[in-house]
Amino acid sequence: ILYHLTNSFALYDLSIHLMTIGFMGLTIKLYLPMMLPPIIGRVIKFQRFNLIPLYLLLIALGLRIIGMFLLTSNNELLLIIGTSGWLIIIALFLYARMIHKSMDVRF
Repeated sequence: ILYHLTNSFALYDLSIHLMTIGFMGLTIKLYLPMMLPPIIGRVIKFQRFNLIPLYLLLIALGLRIIGMFLLTSNNELLLIIGTSGWLIIIALFLYARMIHKSMDVRF
């Protein structure tokens, strides 16, 4: 509903998503494996990491950017923005699963 009010809201929404998911989300994703072992007392095997959650997150952000710019010409493209949200959720679950599977016993 709010997307149909003004284009400035769409740009505001895009900037919020890029800042929270793009900057803060990727920062947490990249530094969490280094911060987690001293906090929980477990070793994380970095060899078990893969880049699939990172790629999904970047693809989702790209879809959101493309969807926002195409939204001004065609309102039926809200599906692209919705798909980006589901991709972000899938990426977060895959990342949490990857962290969980890469933990070793207490050191």
